[in-house]
Amino acid sequence: MREGGEDRTKLEQDRIGRLAGGALENLCGPTVTASFHHASAVQAIVDLIEDGDGGEVLMESGQQAIDYQRRDRFGAVTRVVQARSGSEPYSVISSDLWGAVRRWAALEAPEATFVLHTNGYLFPTAVPAVADRLHRFSRECPSAEDVHVIKVVGLLPDSRLLRHVRLRSGAGPGSAVRADVAWRVQRLIQHNSRSARQDADEVTDHLLVRCAAAGYSGESVVITQEAAARMAGIDVADLEGTCNWGSELAARYRLGLPAGGGVAEPDALPVAVQVRPAVVGGLHSALRRSVEAVTGQPLSAAGARQLLASPNLVLRFEGPGDAAGPGTLLAEEVRVAQAMNPSMRVVTLTEAGP
Repeated sequence: MREGGEDRTKLEQDRIGRLAGGALENLCGPTVTASFHHASAVQAIVDLIEDGDGGEVLMESGQQAIDYQRRDRFGAVTRVVQARSGSEPYSVISSDLWGAVRRWAALEAPEATFVLHTNGYLFPTAVPAVADRLHRFSRECPSAEDVHVIKVVGLLPDSRLLRHVRLRSGAGPGSAVRADVAWRVQRLIQHNSRSARQDADEVTDHLLVRCAAAGYSGESVVITQEAAARMAGIDVADLEGTCNWGSELAARYRLGLPAGGGVAEPDALPVAVQVRPAVVGGLHSALRRSVEAVTGQPLSAAGARQLLASPNLVLRFEGPGDAAGPGTLLAEEVRVAQAMNPSMRVVTLTEAGP
């Protein structure tokens, strides 16, 4: 049997299915208890379902961490993630960060962003020791000491990797990530003919069990968009053209805003982004929540991408400023959005972090 296409998908599905029974014994109860790293992996699966470009996710799971790669439909690795769990309160120390970076250094991923996704916040000493150094490398202005430290750690100072590491810390607990997944799943299945009778919590629990099962295999597991949709009981074709951002929803949104919407420009399109949901679920998820709160109508992931392309868009970030600060994944998401929509403006209304 060839290792590709539908045959490869079936092989992976059968293998994960056999392992799911063992995982279920360890994740039992009315609602599956979500370890943070497994919930992170499920987020990646839902991203895969919502993304109209197809592709696949490769997973390698461990006891307190899971490594996964997102590949586009051409096979190029676009994002590499290590999701790490720790008992609350959990702090990310320097060795956690350097360990992830050293692991990534062995990968051939010339187009990827590398993300450490964790429920813990950075331990105070890890900020100047690692995070600040990586940020200076991303800005291509490392100090002589930065270069020396990188060599001591065992990395090459001119490596592309060092310029593309992003942090997504303090993104837990696992229950918060699971809740974000369930919220997104609910909006996937409510307009889907194949899964109209399913419950979002049941689908989310099923996906969590499947991700946990990957950890029992001792091998990497590849999940395609088609396989992910089947795991969730969703027909991807039903998602096209549903809950998009268009003139009708935009008009309804503007009508629901308070006078001025917090910006002075009359033609501006202001959207409030709560930083905490954006850290837990990503920028698109936070945008969708904001629009739904104003209009009472759901906005799809594709609709969020359309919204980000809107002329004169103003994103008003509300919450801890360091959560969207330099070197974070959220800051990278905003940077990419601004590069694609030069008319976008960002306003940050900060408050003290944790």
